[in-house]
Amino acid sequence: MREWFHLGSKIIITTRNVHLLEAYEHCTRYAIKTMNSDDSLELFSWHAFRDSSPPECYIEHSKRIIKQCEGLPLALKVLGASLRGKNVDVWRSAIGKLEIIPHSKIQKILRVSYDSLQDDLDRNLFLEIACFFSGEAKSFVVRVLDECGYYTLIGIENLIDRCLLTIDKYENLRMHYLVQSMGREIIRQQSPRDPGQRSRLWYWKDSLEVLEDETGTRAIEGLAMEMSTINACRAEVRTKAFSPMQKLRILKLNNVQLSGGYKDFPRNLKWLCWHKYTLRSLPNDFPSSSLVAIDMQNSKLQILGEGNKGFGSLKSLNLSHCHDIVRTPDFANCFALEELILEHCANLVEIDESIGVAEGLALINLKDCSLLKKLPERLCMLKLLETLNISGCSSLGMFPAEMRKMESLKVFHADGLDFSNSNNKTQQNESWREFIRGLVSKPKISSQLSLNSLPCYSITRLSLRNCNLHDSSFPKDFRVAPSLEYLDLSYNPVRFLPDCFKGLKEVKRLTLYYCSQLQLLEDLPKIDELELKYCPLLEKVTMKRGLYLRNFVLPWRCKKLLEMDGIFKIVPIGEIDSDLINSCGIYDVEFMKTIKIRLYNLYTYSELKCPIQGVHEYGWSKTNLFSIFYPGKSVPTWFTSQESDMSSISFIISHSKLRYLNTCIVYKLNPGRNNYFHVIFHNMTKDKVIVYRPVCYGIPEGDEYMTWLSHWKFSSHKVGLGEEDVHSAKRQKIQQTCEEISQSVIPVEVQPRAYYGTTRVYFIGCGVTTIDSWLERYFEKRVPVETGEPLSPDCELD
Repeated sequence: MREWFHLGSKIIITTRNVHLLEAYEHCTRYAIKTMNSDDSLELFSWHAFRDSSPPECYIEHSKRIIKQCEGLPLALKVLGASLRGKNVDVWRSAIGKLEIIPHSKIQKILRVSYDSLQDDLDRNLFLEIACFFSGEAKSFVVRVLDECGYYTLIGIENLIDRCLLTIDKYENLRMHYLVQSMGREIIRQQSPRDPGQRSRLWYWKDSLEVLEDETGTRAIEGLAMEMSTINACRAEVRTKAFSPMQKLRILKLNNVQLSGGYKDFPRNLKWLCWHKYTLRSLPNDFPSSSLVAIDMQNSKLQILGEGNKGFGSLKSLNLSHCHDIVRTPDFANCFALEELILEHCANLVEIDESIGVAEGLALINLKDCSLLKKLPERLCMLKLLETLNISGCSSLGMFPAEMRKMESLKVFHADGLDFSNSNNKTQQNESWREFIRGLVSKPKISSQLSLNSLPCYSITRLSLRNCNLHDSSFPKDFRVAPSLEYLDLSYNPVRFLPDCFKGLKEVKRLTLYYCSQLQLLEDLPKIDELELKYCPLLEKVTMKRGLYLRNFVLPWRCKKLLEMDGIFKIVPIGEIDSDLINSCGIYDVEFMKTIKIRLYNLYTYSELKCPIQGVHEYGWSKTNLFSIFYPGKSVPTWFTSQESDMSSISFIISHSKLRYLNTCIVYKLNPGRNNYFHVIFHNMTKDKVIVYRPVCYGIPEGDEYMTWLSHWKFSSHKVGLGEEDVHSAKRQKIQQTCEEISQSVIPVEVQPRAYYGTTRVYFIGCGVTTIDSWLERYFEKRVPVETGEPLSPDCELD
């Protein structure tokens, strides 16, 4: 095909079948994103009202439709046009209908992908997910549907290739609302008038009708009836209504009570999801031998089943928030179990030692079981256990003796446990008086939990939030595996990153929130993402030599932070290299040391009151920038003072590549408003825009002026073009108050006859619009834009 096109042609292929692109080796894939809520509302309004926004009385109705469309332009256009000219009552009725039956035109177009699936297994898998499994964990769906006769893993991949399904970053299945509606409409069309003849029932009104009227049939394979507290009292359902549904495999009930016996209940159930179950156990005659997953959260259960009830096929058991459970079931009847979730079972005291029989257990979640005092010794027999969550188990006194030897454990969460006595050196150093006093006084109840009990040589994800960890809490012989990828030490009073973590090779994410005593992070290993927030004493973050931060969350409220390696560094003016200071036109450094300013840091979202500082910024668009802010409007004498009534003036770079640039900006801030400003470089030769917002800016007192001097060092020719290097700074001047004109520019210094490139620079200081809308207004989105500002939401420019 390529030979049909001219050399250098760009070929754009759009397809719903991602698999087709695998035939083209040099094909770059882009997943088309849906529209955001603001753009969705505008597009919908143009089709519904022929205006950019809806009238006041239609706003809430419009937002409900926008929510259903989830940014899909096709749906926004179709639904907007179908409701044009209709009154509010018609809108209200139409919205109610759309929640059950999708628009026929949208249904027809979206169904093309469903019809293109290669076999009935994939088509039925899509219908199962659309009706019951959207939002569920991929691993759980595979576990259940594999037992229903599906080849789930390959089927999910096929659905993803047809753009019918996505998987989010938490490994949960996600289906677009309209795609899900399309699947459910296919089921409804199986029998529009008689829901008892459909293969799946997901809408509670249809399910209630079938169960109350006892009109179910063998066609029904899945049924969901999730009742709210308000309408639960309407449900009077007898178990007899389920007798004809002998092919039923999936049953989801919420706030529903059944009366009668279970002798003739469907015996092929694979997933029982019954929230707010009101009895103390499952009835003796309830068919349980085929169950693969049980989810009975928020129930009155005390025991899972009476007597020797068999759960030989059970792989997933979720009894979270069952506050009447005191002891776990006997696992001798659950030997196939792979996943045990008992989160927030507030009165759970004991885990049965028979847990060692469930040799296939891979995940145990005991989060917030606050009365649990110990873990069973036979827990250490589980050779396949990969995830253990004991966060919030505040009554735990010790770990099993053999826990350190659990080589399979990969994920360990112990948030809220007290490890402060892990280093027994503290006890060894007690004075003899304290020792004698301890013998004659009442014994103290203290935690015996030790970090040395953890199998840290296998753990790749470790969370120790709020564990009362001090610098001295880490034993000298405590080590973690170099392969540790995720570490969370938030809410601990550590001052430094403990030495035991400094041997790590590569960390995907390091999280340190609300570490009130944290002061320094030095010689950090390679980190994909650093998360710092509310560490008020943190001053410095540095990496090992040759490394740099790839991604980081803005260090909000780390108000003393003065350096992030490779990002920014704030230093007193007296410690700055004299040549750099002189290049900015400042010579009386001693006098400037006596001046104090208010410096606002956009990364930390905090204000620093200090003497005049120099601000270094590194790596922005391959540019290093040095800035100084000082009060007043004193401009270095060698700047050519110019003002302009025009919105912009360009300067010309001749016979050279722009390597250095000095700017001077005098500004005021509007009181009582968020104040942000940007510098925008427009390379008119390459037709490229670079947007910059400073890391810090000075806040003038009252109605006073503030001067911003900056020295730019460019390491690429993105801003200017040419063949020669420039060895002396281009000295230009901006002087403009924000109250008068919203754009100021660097004017022309020299205008030689021949030139290779032209760059125009804007200083954006005023206005009540976002930077995106300003760029759209001036450049009409026709030029590529690169931003060099902190990663924060768009703010008003003032």
